[in-house]
Amino acid sequence: MPLIDYREVRRMIPLRRVLDFLGVFSLHPVRGVYRGACPLGCGQGRNVATFDFARNLWYCHRCKTGGNQLDLWVRAREYQMWEGAVSLCIAAGLPVPWIVGSDSPPKLLLNRDDEWPP
Repeated sequence: MPLIDYREVRRMIPLRRVLDFLGVFSLHPVRGVYRGACPLGCGQGRNVATFDFARNLWYCHRCKTGGNQLDLWVRAREYQMWEGAVSLCIAAGLPVPWIVGSDSPPKLLLNRDDEWPP
């Protein structure tokens, strides 16, 4: 399986954009961060989750789950990390940051603009 540069995926796609993809729009600022409903749908409370856009981190105080934007996408879509990273890049319309020297990526997962090796 080809390797993906997960750090680069997180650099390219900020938390705000992942929340947009997931349909999380109703957030309000509280002391330098934002509060809103859990993006995983764990509860009805509208202030149970905290989102820090400066650090691209989130945490739900109800289900005790959090992480970075890629962690959120993977959990919300119920993917494994590798397929979640590929699907997030595709959703964002960005090339998957393959690691040079790993196996060649599967042809059907490549975007039109992807080239191998990168």
